Amino acid sequence: MDEQPPNYRREFLTSPQHVGLGLLTLGLGFISAQLLPLIIGGTLYSLGWLYLPDMTFFRGWVDRRRQAARQEEEMKKLTAFVQRRDALISSLSATCRAQYNSLAAVCRDIEVASADNPLASAAPGADPRLRKLDELMWTYLRLLGIAESLERFLETERREDLPRLIKDAEQEIAGLNTELESLKAKGANSALETKQRYFGSRLERLEVLRKRQQRIDQAQENLALVVSEQERLSQQIKLLRADAVATKNADALTARIDATVEHLDQTNKWLSEMDEFKDLVGDMPDSIYAARVHRAIASSGVGARVRVHGTLGRSAVRRRYAGASVFALPSIREGYPIVLVEALAHGLPIVACDIPAVREVTGGAAVLVAPRQVAPLAAAVRELLADERIRRALGRQARIRARSLPTWAESEARFLRAMKTRAG
Repeated sequence: MDEQPPNYRREFLTSPQHVGLGLLTLGLGFISAQLLPLIIGGTLYSLGWLYLPDMTFFRGWVDRRRQAARQEEEMKKLTAFVQRRDALISSLSATCRAQYNSLAAVCRDIEVASADNPLASAAPGADPRLRKLDELMWTYLRLLGIAESLERFLETERREDLPRLIKDAEQEIAGLNTELESLKAKGANSALETKQRYFGSRLERLEVLRKRQQRIDQAQENLALVVSEQERLSQQIKLLRADAVATKNADALTARIDATVEHLDQTNKWLSEMDEFKDLVGDMPDSIYAARVHRAIASSGVGARVRVHGTLGRSAVRRRYAGASVFALPSIREGYPIVLVEALAHGLPIVACDIPAVREVTGGAAVLVAPRQVAPLAAAVRELLADERIRRALGRQARIRARSLPTWAESEARFLRAMKTRAG
């Protein structure tokens, strides 16, 4: 967006020139304590207010001050970026730092080779080609950082032979299942209960091991992609150097840099997703509860229709909300159900249990059913899935309700007021 031109009269109001005008006109008039000097001072002040803001010297002063403020802001951003970049470089291993410094030297070669039409200028960051080279190097640095993070994770996980552990656990579960069937046939109830608890614990362990293996597989795939992208970007920058040295054509070099930067959009997109994965590596849900859910799905015979996604990143959660037809929350106890707030904000028709916290949050913009009752919950979900008109109406109510809910700042203010009231 283009910057709006300054309002010179508003700038004049807070300027030292305005202060000086007031002192020399109105101030001297008041000091004289005589009517005529006061009238003359007021007249001169009015003329100054009319004409001074449009004079060249004042407009030049305003423009110079705004330009200095912009430059100061740019320098602050540049300083913050350099600090962030240096921190990331210092966190790299010696090998990765050497890789980065080697490619940075290639970028300096491009500048030197373009000496007849230099990439740099007197003003830092003024040449767009130089900024684009910096963008390429920043992406390369992020790739190095994520690769090291993934390698550390994989190195830690490789210390345990997970495939063998999973295989042994599966064999153990099969053996325990056979023992349970034998105990059931014998009617040994006391031993059966103990064995079932042990079976549940070992089954939960197996589920956690499988989750860890899934994370390892995903990390290996991501690492291969990151390394491949590192190599591609490195070769692209070296090709830029070859063009700079061989052609000495500034326009051709600019076009090549532009084409290289255009490919960064997709790279930066999955780098952001990879950052989410890096944050989630090793983050496991409650293993006992997860195992209970998986057992319930298996015993109910609905495995083909139920998907358990596990831990998801922010963008993945947003996609699930966007793709949902109905949001169902059958919990019977809630403090402040954030997931319901999110569902309301996404305009989803909601089915939930009729408990105080849910009533407070949804405010009538949801279908509420009796807690612990499966049939009413299932009937409400079926009705919404079958009637698009009702879904749309509830979705509109959900968005309206979401806009009426207090923000975190408003909630904080209410809490403080309540505390002060209680304190007397």
